[in-house]
Amino acid sequence: MENLKTYEVTEENINVSKLHKEIDLSNTLDNFNGLLMEDGNLSIYGTEILNEAALDLIISEHSKADPLNDEIEKYYKRQHDGKIAIINLMAELRLNSQINKYPRKVNRAIENAFWDVAISINNGWWITALEKCADVAISGYVTQALHNRITNTISTYIAQNY
Repeated sequence: MENLKTYEVTEENINVSKLHKEIDLSNTLDNFNGLLMEDGNLSIYGTEILNEAALDLIISEHSKADPLNDEIEKYYKRQHDGKIAIINLMAELRLNSQINKYPRKVNRAIENAFWDVAISINNGWWITALEKCADVAISGYVTQALHNRITNTISTYIAQNY
């Protein structure tokens, strides 16, 4: 098995099994023996390249970024992160209320005030959540410190993930 050609590629854009199948069916190589993806390099193994231009085109097509799929994956991550963030905040508020013996109305007031923010975060819409946070009034149980903390958490997430 001889390394016939090596390409520099972005690994996350390559579906190796799909690429392997397409090369195998393309008749661009004699005795195609497989691929090896390692450290951003894709090595093609076989006996001889029969049609280098066609092989280059196949690799090029499989190396292209898929912006829609990339954005979909980002939304899945943002949703997942949002669900965890909301669960953590709600658990923290509940424990704080239990420790300080606050009545249920305290948490309910906070939940109501930040309802649209929480829904947005749950949906992975962190920028929308930050915009909605600006609409939350400081009053009663919604303190400036709590509001700042939630706003800063959202802003930090956006800075690190968008």
